[in-house]
Amino acid sequence: MPRIFAGLAVGQTIVLIAAGVAGFLNTGDPDTPHHVILGLFAVLLGCFVQAVVFTYFTITGKLAAQAVHLAHGDVTLLYGIKNLKRSATFLLAAVFVTLLAATITGAIQWRGDGRPGVHFLTAALAVVVHFYASLRQFRLIVQNGRALDASLRRYREATSQSQRR
Repeated sequence: MPRIFAGLAVGQTIVLIAAGVAGFLNTGDPDTPHHVILGLFAVLLGCFVQAVVFTYFTITGKLAAQAVHLAHGDVTLLYGIKNLKRSATFLLAAVFVTLLAATITGAIQWRGDGRPGVHFLTAALAVVVHFYASLRQFRLIVQNGRALDASLRRYREATSQSQRR
């Protein structure tokens, strides 16, 4: 999963940067909507990436919980996994909020009612938050994978001991 997430995060970063470059190069001509299209694609890709992250943490948490329960293992391992999910969910919310703010200010700007500086700042904040969240979520995914491996290893040990009896 870390490699898949890294690929998706790099892809989203490229699209965000491309949207920003297209925004700087856009002369305001409605016949050149590259910035808007790239911006919308960046938002959709960002939502997809965060949905993948949330789904990953939810499924691996359930899998670890079941392994610990069936092996009659130590439930303290699950607290660590829940804390990892909580951290990832906070980052997910930060990414969503900043992408939403950039989208709203961009839509207002596109209608001609807003100031370019406001949209620029919110879009720049979205890029910075995305970059920070991607790095942090990558570390959380790696830690979660190790915790899941540990719970499954304990499950295999417990089931192999019960089969020997």
